[in-house]
Amino acid sequence: PVGENSLCHEIPGLKILAYNAPIYYGNKNFFRDAMSKLIGLTQETVKARAKAKRKMAKINKMTIATIENGLPRSACSSDKDTSPAGSQQERIQSVVIDCSSIIFIDTAGA
Repeated sequence: PVGENSLCHEIPGLKILAYNAPIYYGNKNFFRDAMSKLIGLTQETVKARAKAKRKMAKINKMTIATIENGLPRSACSSDKDTSPAGSQQERIQSVVIDCSSIIFIDTAGA
């Protein structure tokens, strides 16, 4: 972990998962849970994003399109980012999975 080592620095938008166990049918959930925790993709966040997306779709459905100076414009348009993903404090752009210490992957069971 970055907090335990003063020589390590976190790079914004990059997450690294170092998984130090074999991946097989018995512990595949541990791997999935570690990845979900790292990227912040829990059931609660997925549900919240889906709810926000439905709300935005409903708002977009009720907008009235107008033409101003020859350009189409929505009556409810705003300059700020209203996407559900835009509310994240830090946007993850890349995930690196360090598999250097994994000695076995069960492709049939995982």
